[in-house]
Amino acid sequence: MVDRPEGRRALRAAAFTLSALALVVAAVLLWRDRGEAADPAPDMRVSGLRAFLVDEEQRTPEGRYAWTTRWKLCWRPVPAATAYLITVVTSEGIDPQPREVDDPCYEVTVATGSSARKGARPGRDAQLSQMRSTLSVSVAAKLEGGATGPPSSDVEVATPYP
Repeated sequence: MVDRPEGRRALRAAAFTLSALALVVAAVLLWRDRGEAADPAPDMRVSGLRAFLVDEEQRTPEGRYAWTTRWKLCWRPVPAATAYLITVVTSEGIDPQPREVDDPCYEVTVATGSSARKGARPGRDAQLSQMRSTLSVSVAAKLEGGATGPPSSDVEVATPYP
């Protein structure tokens, strides 16, 4: 069969198909490896995100109780970080100017009010719900020379995390 012209054509077609398949496999492997090599070093990533609510209460001169709820987000320090960039996302879009913080924690007041009774926080749940639905943040390490590590996933403000 190889001595005939049809057999030689079939053999060349099979060799061509195998060569093309080998090139496709090589390209896929190179592309996959390229993606892995492009990942930043693990020590540039912000990890260990934890968020919690902190309630404070003070007696006012009028005899009422003023209360405040803060949301605090903390993460593991990144050894190569000179600071951290907090990107805020609102219902209107992404804040183009990240906030820079030095410490591996960020906090924001998420609810305030006053009450005649100690420990009562009228309106707190509604304020927290509003914040959750309209505000989230992500964190990235700022490195020497101004480079930044990859941002963390977005975390809803006013929500304990994880």
